[in-house]
Amino acid sequence: MKKIFKLFAISLVFVLPIVSCTTDDESAKQAQTDKESLEIPGDEGSSNIQHNQLALYVSASNVSAGSLVSFTTVLNGEDVTNEVTYYVNDLQIGGSSITSAFPGTFRVKAKLNGYIDSPTVTVVYVGG
Repeated sequence: MKKIFKLFAISLVFVLPIVSCTTDDESAKQAQTDKESLEIPGDEGSSNIQHNQLALYVSASNVSAGSLVSFTTVLNGEDVTNEVTYYVNDLQIGGSSITSAFPGTFRVKAKLNGYIDSPTVTVVYVGG
């Protein structure tokens, strides 16, 4: 009886670590897939977007003064544009677009509670 118990205990020691790692591997694979599928335009394939990080897209990054620039935000492959809060030059704004009558450079970031903030995207307004 002792031999059977010992054999059972030894087999658990070898089998349990193998079984417990399978979901971790699947999560890592999903995070890598998400990272590869979410690239910020103009980032030339070197995107640092992670799983559970917001990806911010702008309709244009160099525009004439007075033009409207719209934002789109994606989280793990899903559009969350209407759920996030946008910050321009570290000031919270309402809505998902900006316009400026004057030339200037604006730093835009998207935030959503419980998730990693988007990388900062720069929008430059040039004189008309």
